[in-house]
Amino acid sequence: MCLLLANSLVVHSDETGWSINSVWAFLSEKVRVLFFGVHKDAETLRQILDPATFAGIVVSDDAAVYGNFSQSQKCWAHFLRKAIKLTLMEPANAEYRQFTDRLLEIYREACRVQRDRRLSAEGRKGKVTLLDDEILELCAQMWVAELSPGEGPEDEYRRLCNELMRVMLARQLFTFVTAESVEKPNGETLVVSGTNNEAERTLRSPAQARDTGRTNKTVAGARRQTVILSVLESLRHRSHSDHNEIQMKRPCSCCVAPNRARPFPPEVKSTRPRKSLPRGRAAKFTQLLLPLRAAPLAPVP
Repeated sequence: MCLLLANSLVVHSDETGWSINSVWAFLSEKVRVLFFGVHKDAETLRQILDPATFAGIVVSDDAAVYGNFSQSQKCWAHFLRKAIKLTLMEPANAEYRQFTDRLLEIYREACRVQRDRRLSAEGRKGKVTLLDDEILELCAQMWVAELSPGEGPEDEYRRLCNELMRVMLARQLFTFVTAESVEKPNGETLVVSGTNNEAERTLRSPAQARDTGRTNKTVAGARRQTVILSVLESLRHRSHSDHNEIQMKRPCSCCVAPNRARPFPPEVKSTRPRKSLPRGRAAKFTQLLLPLRAAPLAPVP
């Protein structure tokens, strides 16, 4: 499975805490691997997905451990959340609101450029250059100021602007715009995402298990869960790969409801025994009713 991961075109990666160290997810178009009970460091990453040899795109957050890959796409959702947090911390600050609105507009513009099939590869590169200029215009004033570290929303605003500029200059902000689409084993074509939501959704279940105490107690248990969950997630990801080769026949009505009474053919008479006549008060009522039903109706004058 790690060999398939190393030969993938796009890998989404994310990490969350666990009872033993961390759980680290690696999701690609070919396979999905979740490692339980591992350390999130450069040595562990080298054993799983070596940055020195991996030539694909890694979609992740801006953690330092992902900094050595040749092609990276940093998660736009993280940047937008940080900007929205500023507006929530100081709702009356117009600068924060304008910054957040403008950052969201730039991301939406990048998504439109990615979807525009009229553009060639060179055309998309030209659009990315314009998007870089917009990020520069948005963050240059705070970035050039080189303010010293502080506290509160102002310091978070400073760090966000510096982070956006650093990622933009490293060509890791709009990689998804120019990246080619990838093909899944079932032939489905997927575009490269600008966010890491897929990995975050995959880790949602382990995070809930951690919060409720349903975690591993030993390293052997964590290794066992790594194998089982990785196989199940990969099978679920490839569940439609054999759709064209294996067609499940729709069960007939006999299989769906075997106990349901079915009509007999017209040439075959029923051999079911007739129901016995009712007894007691119902029998007396039947004896009175049968002569009336057999008697002819009187003509209407």
